[in-house]
Amino acid sequence: MVNTRSLSAACFPSSAGMSVFVMPWPTSARSAVLRPLSPAPSWGLEAILGRLCELSALQPAVTLTPTLRLVRDAQQANETVAWVTTTHSTFFPPDVVGFGIDLHALVVVRATRVEALGRAADHLARSGGFGLIVVDLGSIHAPTHVAFSPPVDTPLPMPLQSRLLGLAQKHRAAVMFLSRKTDDSPSLSSLVSLRGSVQRHTQSRRRLNYEVTALKDKHRAPGWSHTDTVLDPARHKCAASTACLQVLTTT
Repeated sequence: MVNTRSLSAACFPSSAGMSVFVMPWPTSARSAVLRPLSPAPSWGLEAILGRLCELSALQPAVTLTPTLRLVRDAQQANETVAWVTTTHSTFFPPDVVGFGIDLHALVVVRATRVEALGRAADHLARSGGFGLIVVDLGSIHAPTHVAFSPPVDTPLPMPLQSRLLGLAQKHRAAVMFLSRKTDDSPSLSSLVSLRGSVQRHTQSRRRLNYEVTALKDKHRAPGWSHTDTVLDPARHKCAASTACLQVLTTT
């Protein structure tokens, strides 16, 4: 199946405070696909299309495991995926490869200013060229003992979130926010229709277990949970990791 989404409109001027690039990765490294061992229908790309969603945890890295699962699902469905983050933090490329994700096809936007995160997501959604847009708000610095709550000058004001929701519904795309907060903290706004809390545990030397618990779900009653077990991508050794990290720091 050919991806018919167009990327022609997803271009950013250098003055926008962000850089856009596709992550290069050797073809041989992409052959090491570590597939989830127990997929379940309650959590996946189809469940979040046309919605603003949020995954949260106190440690930003915890939300990466279920999010990378969504990225892989999207790529396998021939959808283009974008990952929006700051220049201060991002995912670890070998872990992404370990999930079977094609880094050649993953568009990464690294904003040099926090306020550019929302604008980047808006540009991407408006293009209609992406099936999944991940906005990593967990990369915004916050003390680990304090829940992260968007300040008054949040990069995601309500008018912007409203536009994102309309664009997600128009293009049948999913917008996933990753945030750093406690379970009793509110979601980003009332426009977020699904808010999930993530717990992650090491099941064995080679396996990770994660659980997504719905704290808020406008399509279903909240309280449901999805548990999955994946092979630990950190156990996958990749000789090209150094070269890829050099690309990650290029802005």
